[in-house]
Amino acid sequence: MKTRIAILGSGCGAMAAAFELTATPERRARYDITVYQQGWRLGGKGASGRDANHWQRIEEHGLHVFMGFYDHAFRLMRDCYREWKDPHAPFQSFQDAVMPQHLITFQEQEQKPDHKGQEWRPWNIKPLVRAGLPGEGASLAEDRSYKDMMRALREWIFARAREAEHREDVLLPLHEAGESIEKLPESFEDAQGLDAAKGFDLSFKGEVLKGIQHLEQTQQAERAAPPPLEKPEPVRRAQLLFRLGVAALKGWLTDLVWKRKPLDFLLIDGLDFRAWLRKYGANPEDAQSAPITALYCLGFATLDGNPRSQNARASAGVCFHVLLSLLFDCKGAPLWKFRAGMGDILFAPLYEVLRARGVKFEFFQRVQSLGLTPDRSRVGSIQLLQQVKLTGPEYQPLIRIKLEDGKQLPCWPSEPDWKQLVDGEALREKLADQGLTLESAWCAQQVGERTLRLNEDFDLVVFGISLGSVPSLCGELLKADKRWAAMAREVKTVQTQALQLWLTCPIAVLGWSAGPTISTAYVEPFDTWGDMSHLVKVEHGGTGPGAPKSIHYFCGALPDTVPLPPPSDIGFPARMAQQVKRNAIRWILEHMKGLWPLASPTDATTGMDWLHLADPSGRMGEARMDAQYWRANIDPSERYVLSVPGSAQYRLPAGGSGFTNLFLAGDWVQTRLNAGCAEAAVEGGLNAARAVLKRHPPLPSTPPVPAPR
Repeated sequence: MKTRIAILGSGCGAMAAAFELTATPERRARYDITVYQQGWRLGGKGASGRDANHWQRIEEHGLHVFMGFYDHAFRLMRDCYREWKDPHAPFQSFQDAVMPQHLITFQEQEQKPDHKGQEWRPWNIKPLVRAGLPGEGASLAEDRSYKDMMRALREWIFARAREAEHREDVLLPLHEAGESIEKLPESFEDAQGLDAAKGFDLSFKGEVLKGIQHLEQTQQAERAAPPPLEKPEPVRRAQLLFRLGVAALKGWLTDLVWKRKPLDFLLIDGLDFRAWLRKYGANPEDAQSAPITALYCLGFATLDGNPRSQNARASAGVCFHVLLSLLFDCKGAPLWKFRAGMGDILFAPLYEVLRARGVKFEFFQRVQSLGLTPDRSRVGSIQLLQQVKLTGPEYQPLIRIKLEDGKQLPCWPSEPDWKQLVDGEALREKLADQGLTLESAWCAQQVGERTLRLNEDFDLVVFGISLGSVPSLCGELLKADKRWAAMAREVKTVQTQALQLWLTCPIAVLGWSAGPTISTAYVEPFDTWGDMSHLVKVEHGGTGPGAPKSIHYFCGALPDTVPLPPPSDIGFPARMAQQVKRNAIRWILEHMKGLWPLASPTDATTGMDWLHLADPSGRMGEARMDAQYWRANIDPSERYVLSVPGSAQYRLPAGGSGFTNLFLAGDWVQTRLNAGCAEAAVEGGLNAARAVLKRHPPLPSTPPVPAPR
């Protein structure tokens, strides 16, 4: 008899677990897997939809890109596309489905040339990357020693010197500092060998400390020197990065290398990254600079919506790990964009491959709670709310979007196919009047309840619903195991907000001439912007004068609503959506011109000409915003999982739930990154699958019967 596995949720972690558990014929013969998912689509926070009412446009939860060091996530994509056979699809391999993004922009607020106020200036960079493609070969942690990383950091500091070569007052101390760093890798290599043989030799430690002291003296001399009347921008930025590099290097040596654990980032998890940099010599202004703020924006590292405030806190261990990976471990490009929606590119192929492998999907099944067995050692029941009745035996979730070249892309719609639901049209009207969807925690729509029982409906459970839902779904578990209560208390989450704009002109017309970019560290609440204009080709926006010519995604943290309204307050989601719309309009009026200088007429001081927004209905003024897309990610399962200082120790491992038949998947479990991202989620899902495979291995395949002679 097969082992029955119930997978709850359908984000990156849950789908990675399902993919790994069905990777071979032996595993498929061993496991009977069913995925239970509320609503009509897969993807969790990565779910996207096609809006048939708006030119089949893509609507996302936010801006999704993969970083060039996301090896687990890219391997999942690569293996899925190798197996997925759809001759009508435009993307036949994972290389077809993604595109490199080399340009990254930090937004800096600096004094105007006339010293009358401040202005925003873009800091455009194209980081160096490793050869190859993400997901191929070994990662930084697997393939590169800390000696290699020190050499890489040394080269990085030298590069900052080269950027400032035209200033002799900066060049000399930078080169002198580089000469000191040049000695560090060789010393570490010898120290590592001696440590293995006879203990750590303090003379090597002393030599390295001498080099660090030289770096600090260089910084002090730079600060003491009379500043030029107008320091050239490349020089100022090179000096800033140099100072940050020195502080990070000193902290790395002191807190990790001297403790003989150079890649154990948990050693500094208890410190805030900015505080850690200040501890090792960074001045407060540098710690608040655009490159550091960018890391806080990347991780939505704030509970009040402002990544520059005192409430913005991010683990030094996570930030430093991510920073090293971005600088030295990205393959092909620092970032990779999807050539369609994340749901189109990742979750539609995964769904079709998993179905072909025999995985069953039950949509419109909302998990209400998990119950324990009397001895509290296992999950004994799963309470589900059945949201709708189907007109047929099985829900068919995908639609096909026809592209200009005749290819057809499997996609998820932005709402259910109401024709497949009993009384679907009446339900559509009811939910529209309420401002709700079947994915909302405030939507009480149901046609019945059901209980899955241990040894009848399931044997094992993979819990792949995000952390924000744990308190409401896992009450018995929190009472039975104090580690669960600690995790729910100490690992924080935050609401986010997203905005998508379709413009009637290329972005260059509005004054942005650097090319497609991912920009961050700008003004809240939409501090991050991604130029996603390549998606025009895969939407049906038309080609006329008013048709979309460019597409732009924005996102940022959304301050928490305290206290969170109860499920009975069905108007809450609509109110929050309207709040995000107001936030967007205010932000556009007050700050868009700082990002796109020609967004409004030259005589206007703020804002954007609303006619730049595409609107098939031809509305005027601010009303054209109604043709754009925005969302408030307020549902418990949509909340972004933070990496606040000291929280990593409370994350449970995928195979360490404390209950013998329960395994955990997602970016909220213990992984190498311990960060809210697709890479950590996929790793968490793979770890959950491996824990299942270890405890409940598939039966060995039966050798073939010899042919009769």
